[in-house]
Amino acid sequence: MILALFLSGCGKGVSTDVPESRSDSSYSQWLADHQIQSKDAGIVQLAKQITRGEVSAMGKASAIHDWVSANIQYDQVLLTQVQNDSTATQIDSTYDACVATRVLQSRKAICDGYSALTASLLIAVGIPAKMVTGTLTDQSTPCDHEWNKALVDGNWIILDTTFDAGGWGRQFFNPAPAFFAETHQECNESSGN
Repeated sequence: MILALFLSGCGKGVSTDVPESRSDSSYSQWLADHQIQSKDAGIVQLAKQITRGEVSAMGKASAIHDWVSANIQYDQVLLTQVQNDSTATQIDSTYDACVATRVLQSRKAICDGYSALTASLLIAVGIPAKMVTGTLTDQSTPCDHEWNKALVDGNWIILDTTFDAGGWGRQFFNPAPAFFAETHQECNESSGN
């Protein structure tokens, strides 16, 4: 199943530039280009509010991770719509190219919405971030999950706000690589902007 956002711009119709394969690196970059809304005024304001008082990049990344995990609810209805859309085209305008801003408005998301909002907030406070497409080791569908990497103090750390929103606490904020590899396998990563 290709889980894709096939709209270019907010509600402006079906995009024709979407890569065919989700495991293709161009797909990850396409998602980042369409989903990360780090310059949106609401995103910038929230990012500053969340990180107020934090001076280190690690503190800011931690605060953003914790806020997204605590304040965004997993959207089971959207997941069902996506799973039932065998052609993976437009999903009734519920999921447009402004995913980060849509998630912020609705406070609901599936993994790519969590990842887009997290990347947008990180980038808004000057932390380079990427959206990463990967496979969960207990799933048979390849490249069907997304999480983030953030450049903190010269090192790329991992953040999976979707997992931690699902009751994992903070286990997926900068996890040990061996622990992370037990559940996640990377397919592609985008470059943050």
